[in-house]
Amino acid sequence: HTSLYTHNTNKTGCRDFDEDTCRRGGFCNFMHIKPVPICLIRDIEEDAEDERRREEMERIERRRKDDRRSRHRKERTKEGGGSGSE
Repeated sequence: HTSLYTHNTNKTGCRDFDEDTCRRGGFCNFMHIKPVPICLIRDIEEDAEDERRREEMERIERRRKDDRRSRHRKERTKEGGGSGSE
C-alpha cells in the first residue's frame, strides 16, 4: 500500500513515512510528522515559566513605582505645593 493514492489529503500524514518506507522525501504530497523531543518540550516550558516570573516581577515593580508617585503627589497636595500658583 502506498499513501500516494490516498484521496483524503485534508489531514493525512504519510503512512509510508510512519513505516520508514517513504522514498519521496521533500517531494511527498503528505505530511511527514515527527514527534517533538521531550527535552525540547521541557526547555520551552521552562522558558515560558521564566518569562511569566519576569513579567510578574516587572508588574510588581511598576506597581511599587506607581504607589510611590501617588503617595508623593498626595503629600505635595497636602502641603499646598501641588497647585503651582504661588
